[in-house]
Amino acid sequence: MTVVGWVAGTLVALVLLVVAPEASAQRPTAETFKVEWKRRTDPWVRPGIEGWVHNPSNFRVGSMSLKLQTLDANNQVVSEKRVWVYGHVPPGGRSSFVIPLSRDDQASYRIVVDAFDLIAQEGP
Repeated sequence: MTVVGWVAGTLVALVLLVVAPEASAQRPTAETFKVEWKRRTDPWVRPGIEGWVHNPSNFRVGSMSLKLQTLDANNQVVSEKRVWVYGHVPPGGRSSFVIPLSRDDQASYRIVVDAFDLIAQEGP
């Protein structure tokens, strides 16, 4: 084997070592996360919505914001409000959020992930 062939082979191997793990790691998108929520109905707590964001990916994420979308009778968005998830959302785990509402609020809502920062890949 010539020196040029050996160098070329070594470079290809190094590129594969660097690129292959990155290609196999599926970076999460906003649609990756599952948002679960319910209205607070207990009379001793402040009215609002409490919920959780589930993270099925193997990435820890943070600085996650959600869109609280107020819907009309035709399920069309009439207003949006940005809310934040508390702390990081661990891989395979969940984190909570609370959105205060007025006591007489009877609107319909949809909550979707708006933005987030990748913190680190954890696990396989």
